[in-house]
Amino acid sequence: MKGIKHFYERRFSWWLTFTGEMIFNPKYYDYTAGRIEVYNDNIDTPYSQDEYRIFTKDAKRFYSFIEQHEFKNMTKRKINKLIEQSREFYDPPD
Repeated sequence: MKGIKHFYERRFSWWLTFTGEMIFNPKYYDYTAGRIEVYNDNIDTPYSQDEYRIFTKDAKRFYSFIEQHEFKNMTKRKINKLIEQSREFYDPPD
């Protein structure tokens, strides 16, 4: 039983948080900015293992993405898939 519990803890200990950031340039008034932080409970540090930038006009879809995935325990494979999906939320203007 101990081996199964250890496998479960290692496999499903990844999770995401989302942090909003201020945009001071009025040119980007209708944009949402922030970052996605990736954490693993099995790594002994208070800091995230990775961060990904967000800069998008599609705030409604982005907030829906947050509601679906924030603080949910996931596998590393699922985290990687979500990070690929989140790249569509980085669309800075030219």
